[in-house]
Amino acid sequence: MGGYDEESQSSDGSTASSDSEESTIASSPPKGSKNVSADGEPLRPIAGNTPMEIFAGGIAGASVSSAVAAMILNPGNIVFAAGGLSCAIGPYAYWQQRRLTDVVALQETHKALSEQIDRLGRENARLHDTVNDLSDTVDRLEDVEQALDVITQQQGQSIEAFEEQVADNRSILNQMQGSLKANVLQNLLHVVIR
Repeated sequence: MGGYDEESQSSDGSTASSDSEESTIASSPPKGSKNVSADGEPLRPIAGNTPMEIFAGGIAGASVSSAVAAMILNPGNIVFAAGGLSCAIGPYAYWQQRRLTDVVALQETHKALSEQIDRLGRENARLHDTVNDLSDTVDRLEDVEQALDVITQQQGQSIEAFEEQVADNRSILNQMQGSLKANVLQNLLHVVIR
């Protein structure tokens, strides 16, 4: 439930909102952005003239016109002094009412921004927790990767050792076959010689 002043976005520059840089900067949105509160509700626009501003303008106009009429109908020093003050105070009261409208719009915008900051802070905390959880998961995955690397290296070493044993067994088998042939020949020779 924040607000922004449509007058600060108008191009004529004749409104009270264009008099104050702070209200223009704080209450006008950057181009392309949406004016939404933390709840996702759009900020309500503030009319060019609120009912209180219209009332204050009417009173200011009545005070100036009555002061001018009094100065014309009853010219006198005291009447001129009172009329001059009335002519100054009426428009000043109207100007003050315009400022109050801008302050209300700024307060609503500030409230909406505060709610968004709170929501973003909660999101930031949630994302921080998620990052911590992911960091823990990454650490566990790195441990698993290291364990798999060790297993793979051991398997590689085991395969190499197995290949060496097969080669050794093959050479032993060849030697045994050679010995067997030699024994058979020796037995044959032994039988023939006897």
